[in-house]
Amino acid sequence: MDEDNIELVALEAPVSELQGHADSSTHLNSVHISVLATITDSAGTQIQRFSEDIARHWSPQIRSDAAPEYITFERSFAASPGKYVLETSILDNNSGKAAANRQTFEISATQSPPELSDLMVVRGIEPADDESSEPDILWGDGQIVRPNLYGTLPVEKHIVSVFFFAHLDPKSREQAVPQAGGKGQGVDAGNLL
Repeated sequence: MDEDNIELVALEAPVSELQGHADSSTHLNSVHISVLATITDSAGTQIQRFSEDIARHWSPQIRSDAAPEYITFERSFAASPGKYVLETSILDNNSGKAAANRQTFEISATQSPPELSDLMVVRGIEPADDESSEPDILWGDGQIVRPNLYGTLPVEKHIVSVFFFAHLDPKSREQAVPQAGGKGQGVDAGNLL
């Protein structure tokens, strides 16, 4: 598939909505989720399936705010222009509770240059996990962009960071250029795909 057809699936689970587990032997708190995402085309054919078990551990004795706020899951996929259905489910392994979502989306045909991807509000940029084997459009140069899918910002924050791709020529063989930056107030990202 052409590079122009690389898309992103991103999910975010608030840790405050998950059941934590305190391990008396390690003195660490933890949360553990299992994620499943499938993408089907308009004919009902599954074109992608992603899954991962994600656990986060932290010490409550180091800092009171040491717990992560969100657990994120991102995967890239290639697809032709058309209509698709994304089905996602998240299982909280500590409580046994689950959540599921189904949504339709469309990948548009490439426009005339220049072309920008959708803007994504981001929480920040962190060092990438060296153990990650899945290629992802949010990873690069040893760093990973963490999307802000809920679109909430701290009350005192007046600077908003965004991420997007700039395609100067959709037929070019050169790689798209990721861009990050921007300032603004009251930006609401909503749910991104």
